[in-house]
Amino acid sequence: NINSKSLTLKNIKFINSKGTAITSKGCDLTIINCTFENNGGERKYDSIEQLYYVSGCEFGAINAQKGKFTLINSTFSNNLGDDCYSVSASNCDVYFENDTFTNHKFEQMSGRDIIVGLENAKSQLINCTFKDNTVDAIYTDSYSKIKNCLFENNRQAVISFGYLEETNSNVTLDILNSTFKNNNGFSGNEWLLDKKYPLNPPHK
Repeated sequence: NINSKSLTLKNIKFINSKGTAITSKGCDLTIINCTFENNGGERKYDSIEQLYYVSGCEFGAINAQKGKFTLINSTFSNNLGDDCYSVSASNCDVYFENDTFTNHKFEQMSGRDIIVGLENAKSQLINCTFKDNTVDAIYTDSYSKIKNCLFENNRQAVISFGYLEETNSNVTLDILNSTFKNNNGFSGNEWLLDKKYPLNPPHK
């Protein structure tokens, strides 16, 4: 856990952590050129329900609360949370650039897992890649700018909103110069799911 007012992490690999790799509360957190792989809870199988589930932690790689959260040139693969987010940001100003999220494959998982969860977090995602995932790529309940990003070969919703906070109607998406290729969400819609809130159409 991080309790300082600001922290910058560079050139670090977080691999096979049995729990959330980084938790920060009220910290201005900057992460540059880091790798997150196979972090989070333990994958188990429920023979009665015949479903896989994750036990041991709610978030897979990062849980950032309050403050500023900057993520640059970092890669994420197969980070498991307990029916929640691999990367979580709540009540933060969020800036992601040149980050890659691949191979989050939670086949037959109970519930719905999400790679990047943004709750009450004004966010910008620039030049980011979401590829070859079988869980939701992004959940947002507020303003998100998504620019020059690639979403390819994802098998759940690419950008979703509304099903975690049914009463929230303040979602605005600004999607610019991004590519959506060979994605297949629950509804067959490549870029959004669930609620219809004020948003700008995607520009490919």
